[in-house]
Amino acid sequence: MTAPRHSLCAILLSCILPLASCEKGGIPEDIPQSYESKVVSSGLSNRNVTCFAEDAEGYIWIGTESGLNKFNGNEYVQYYHTEDSTSINTNRIKTLFLSSDGTLWVGTASGINSLDDSERFIHYDLPSTSKLLNGIYEHREELYVTTLGCLMKFDKGKAAFEKIVDLHSSATIQHVSFFGNEIVLFLTRYALAFNLTTGEMIRQTNFEEGIYHTAPDGDGGTFVASQNAVTRYDGQTGKTEDVEVNVCKTKHLTNTRSSSADEALRLTPPVRLSLEEA
Repeated sequence: MTAPRHSLCAILLSCILPLASCEKGGIPEDIPQSYESKVVSSGLSNRNVTCFAEDAEGYIWIGTESGLNKFNGNEYVQYYHTEDSTSINTNRIKTLFLSSDGTLWVGTASGINSLDDSERFIHYDLPSTSKLLNGIYEHREELYVTTLGCLMKFDKGKAAFEKIVDLHSSATIQHVSFFGNEIVLFLTRYALAFNLTTGEMIRQTNFEEGIYHTAPDGDGGTFVASQNAVTRYDGQTGKTEDVEVNVCKTKHLTNTRSSSADEALRLTPPVRLSLEEA
């Protein structure tokens, strides 16, 4: 059965309305081992939502700090970690990703899972010191994941992840961009470009004002938002150039209006009446 498509507004409402049925407090503990791995409910498993994904059939998947949820437009199916080996590997969901072959990948605080057609979770070991997933990406139908200071690639033949880049540090990889056979890791204050085949570092670009957010520009580059500027990163050369940002460049809006620019609306002054006249 195909689920109906949902607008962004519907997704946001689906998270806000069921809060009354969610548990209270900060980051919760994992569900007890005796808890069922799959539960149907009218609300989310937890109020701390961490990520969203929509699958090919239109179902909305919602990751939280305690459980994974599938929303079909009417109710939620909640997935938890239990002693069952086919349940999700932990309840702390960090990121969700739908690959080009339709597979749902679930990154957690303890590694990564994929969901098969029978809604059973397959667990994968990560060859990195940290198991906390930061991001899941796809390039040329190849899957890549990042943890603290480490980039790994999924080997389909071995059904296992192999290490591509190890920074030997706890540096947070905030974003990943692909340029041909190169991959660029954007950290908090610099970008590192690597060869995807050899894992060898090609160049380093520093961002003294920090890296807060990135977005592809659609022309072989990446926009980088820093504390006080927006910079364009060239994926081929690693060079940067400042981007002039002025959302009001064509027309500046102020609270001053010219008397000839807009049509004047003249109001009839009010008539003041005494109690006797009223």
